[in-house]
Amino acid sequence: MKPNDFKNLNEIRAEIDRGLYDAAEIRLAHIQTQISSELSIEFLKGYLAFCRGQFGVALAICEKLNINHGKADDVAVLETLSKLNLGNPRGAWRTLGDIQDPLKKYNTLLQMGHYFVERRILVVAKEIYKKALDLIPQGKEAATNLGNIYLEEGQAHEAQDILNAIGRLDPTYAPALMSLVVAQEAIGAIEPGLQTMDMLRKQNIQTEQLDWIEAKLLYQKGELEIAKKKTEKLLKNNSEDFRYWQTLAVITSALGGPRSALSFIDRAIGLNPESASAKLDKAIFLLELHRYSEAWPLYAERWKLPGLCREIEQLGLPVLLTPQPGNRIIIWADQGLGDQLLYGRLIRLAKKDLQDLVVLTDARILNLFKRSLPEVEFKTIDKFQHQDRFDGITPLSELPRLYIQSDKDLNSIPQLDLVPFRASLADQDLPGEGLGKNRVLGLSWKSTNQKVSNRKNVDLLKMIEIVKELKSQNISKVKSLQFLSEQQELDLLADHFMSDFVPDGGDDIYNDLEKFANLVRSCTHILTVSNSVAHFAGSLGVNTMLIMPYPNQTHWYWANQGGQSIWYKSLKLISVTDPNINEKLKRWISNV
Repeated sequence: MKPNDFKNLNEIRAEIDRGLYDAAEIRLAHIQTQISSELSIEFLKGYLAFCRGQFGVALAICEKLNINHGKADDVAVLETLSKLNLGNPRGAWRTLGDIQDPLKKYNTLLQMGHYFVERRILVVAKEIYKKALDLIPQGKEAATNLGNIYLEEGQAHEAQDILNAIGRLDPTYAPALMSLVVAQEAIGAIEPGLQTMDMLRKQNIQTEQLDWIEAKLLYQKGELEIAKKKTEKLLKNNSEDFRYWQTLAVITSALGGPRSALSFIDRAIGLNPESASAKLDKAIFLLELHRYSEAWPLYAERWKLPGLCREIEQLGLPVLLTPQPGNRIIIWADQGLGDQLLYGRLIRLAKKDLQDLVVLTDARILNLFKRSLPEVEFKTIDKFQHQDRFDGITPLSELPRLYIQSDKDLNSIPQLDLVPFRASLADQDLPGEGLGKNRVLGLSWKSTNQKVSNRKNVDLLKMIEIVKELKSQNISKVKSLQFLSEQQELDLLADHFMSDFVPDGGDDIYNDLEKFANLVRSCTHILTVSNSVAHFAGSLGVNTMLIMPYPNQTHWYWANQGGQSIWYKSLKLISVTDPNINEKLKRWISNV
């Protein structure tokens, strides 16, 4: 062909890409008699038909070209995508193999992935994007699309890993950065999220989505007033987005308590009645207000959120949120260690009501449960068999819905009393055995849940300051009960308390909960934030003070009534912002 012919054909393709189909068709008819290349002309006719949605016509042209001219990459691409849009993915996959150029095959895979994403067939789309990355590992668009699918599936950590890898290849690639900051907010990676936000702002990228994510990151960081102002500004510009009302409700609850947030969350639900996350937030507000019967149906909406049921689905049984008497049920411990202890008291009631029951729990806590509830069968999910004898699966966190409709119900249910294996006295000092009036204070200052850590954690230096005020109360030892403590934290405690400090934290106790339970039991008093330590202490009956970073920021189930938890008789609550905290703690530790 002559150079001018190439120019004309390229111009026609550009017109098709811009959607100028009639103009492109007229020009094709006009130059058809002037250009001798049937392949180029017919291919453009097929491409035009494809873009118009005439996939059968496009496929027929491709098949004719294959017969007359043999396999060509551009024709194979068109044939692959035509078959796909005609509902023949197997045929499309076979034709994909005819594409020889890696870049053209990669771009075809991108279009195939988009096809399945549009139809919400994410499992297939995910595999296609992985195939594209096998072909071109540095493919930024495929990696970004794969990360977005992980986000939709509720797998934010996996999304972050993929999107971070793109950032190492190209730190300025905005689509990946946009998705990365969403993943970072979802997992509570606050400082990295704000850094990603700054990178986007430096590219002059300003969107409502970014402003909203920034408000949520600032909320997680504890900058509540700033987060509230940013959210109110979003609502001023767009009052019809339910997500902004939902975020305002959560921030308002943290600032002024759940009652002040109800009108905002109701507005969010009114705008989007199908939002499971908004209904879950309202459920938590109602639970904090002890309005249990209103809360439980909304609380169950969380099972509609992505990613929550991945582990439970492998058992292949229906999920029964409200099992009936006579059912044969697998109770699946769906929450963390602390919540398993909290709801464990309800397992005994379920055992009485159900015909058959087995509880699948964390391997680390298995033996503790077996000794504490010997009448119940406990297994780990990886060792469990014989699903066929059961009617379905009930999440452990759904048991409160069956048995707790009021504080009176809760008070009438005996708490779970943990029975740890008794360590030898050579390994652990136990209270009441030689300690006399001396007190052993256990200490924990942070949650390992990064998503909520800033709403739970208390600065270690502040905790040290509090403990120093209490040292006059015959405290003989200060023990670290902190899961996954860092060496510099233990060194700091040792510097302040010298020989009185016992560094029993770290990885060891996180994986050896028998040892940890005995360590908790060896304390006369425990000072902790809202984490698993508080639940262990409450279940073991150890005198415990739970310190909240802010008055209105603690989990609903602590059910704070005048500084006393109604879930655990030995656990009291106080805010680190209380102006009389030192005097109250001294009275607490001296009166017990």
